[in-house]
Amino acid sequence: MPDLAHKRRVIPMSNQEKTITAEKGHPAWRMLIAACLMVGGGQGLIFNISGIFMASICATNGYTTASFGLVISVGALGLIIALGMTGKILRKFPLRPLLVTLVIITGLCYTALSFCHSLPLFFILFILTYAAGAIPAMVTGPMLIGNWFEAKKGMCMGIVMACGCAFGIIGNIVGGSLIDSGGYSLAYLVLGPCSLLLMLIGALMAVIAPAAMGLAPYGAQAGEAAGKSDAAAADAATADAPGIPAKVALKSFAFIALFLVIFILVWGGSFQTLAASFAVSKGFSTTQGGIFTSIFQVGALVGSFLVGMLDDKIGGRNTTFICFGLIIVGVLAIMFSGSIVPALCVSFLIMGLGCSGSGVQTPILTSKIFGQKDYTAIFSKIQMAQMIGGMIAVPVYGALADSAGGYNSLFIFIAGISALGIVLTITAIGAGKKLWKKTVGTEAPE
Repeated sequence: MPDLAHKRRVIPMSNQEKTITAEKGHPAWRMLIAACLMVGGGQGLIFNISGIFMASICATNGYTTASFGLVISVGALGLIIALGMTGKILRKFPLRPLLVTLVIITGLCYTALSFCHSLPLFFILFILTYAAGAIPAMVTGPMLIGNWFEAKKGMCMGIVMACGCAFGIIGNIVGGSLIDSGGYSLAYLVLGPCSLLLMLIGALMAVIAPAAMGLAPYGAQAGEAAGKSDAAAADAATADAPGIPAKVALKSFAFIALFLVIFILVWGGSFQTLAASFAVSKGFSTTQGGIFTSIFQVGALVGSFLVGMLDDKIGGRNTTFICFGLIIVGVLAIMFSGSIVPALCVSFLIMGLGCSGSGVQTPILTSKIFGQKDYTAIFSKIQMAQMIGGMIAVPVYGALADSAGGYNSLFIFIAGISALGIVLTITAIGAGKKLWKKTVGTEAPE
């Protein structure tokens, strides 16, 4: 009897069958769930709520705010360094075992903070948590959406980033309640395992690219299917994909311009950390300031959905313009609202809607400008702009507010750099088109 295993061929599907495969039960939707779980468990329950523990940790252990703020900054530096190594790591190791290992390290280190009462140990655990969490929490979600979706990519990216916002809001509420009840130790002891469980489920569901399952991306024309290893699947996902190679992209003016665009978008969003302080300066209570912060976060949550859908409808460039425009309108509205509570609530909501673009537009603009070839390697470098921007923005904002004796100069500054962000978006996309024409030899896709 002939060895049929070596003679198996994929029977070409009809157009109708391809459509059914694409629309009914496509594994891409499972990858969307995996991405949501990892971003929600990682970004939402770890990175987005790190600030709520500071007061309790400082009060319990006698640290100054500045000393523990340095712990968070050093942890973020570990995350930035890890993001810079992401491309090489993903090329070297199979995705699922890598994710499971990193998720376990992240979750255990995060939970171990519950038992930590030594400043040097806080430094070590924060560095390990942030560095190990870089790939599962920050990179894998956008990478899965980029690899698995040809159609509805913007909508799905918006859903993923909205999950990060939603879990962050839940984490802030639940974590704050746990801290009030039993201090930071209880909060870490509860949130750590929750984060670990969510990310672990997502990691076990994740498949690096459709080629690993013998499929085409959702919305793409199906081709011959053949299961591949993770490395081969990654190659298949990018080898024939149009785009600019990483070695060219990372040295280009388009890369620098896009890096600055994301950097500025993050600066707008970083104002939420000063929302409570601003409210107190206007005569409101800290609790009322927390309400303004929550309204901002709700705007960012809703905005993530809307921005993703707008990306699919009107494109990444126009959507980015809208994001910057909303930030400008929102921050100027805050400045001119005085102490009128309804006006301030609407203003913070508008600003939150605009600032949601920092999460969604990072992968969308990276893909638009540089294509899918070497997407992960380029995206992980661009994503560093988010972390660096967040690290720098808050102390600069504080210095501006202190030196001017108020927040109006800060609001004008945010509006000004957001206007610059619009110019840089035009510049980045224009430079990307020229580089695409020069490198790929064809016109860049719209």
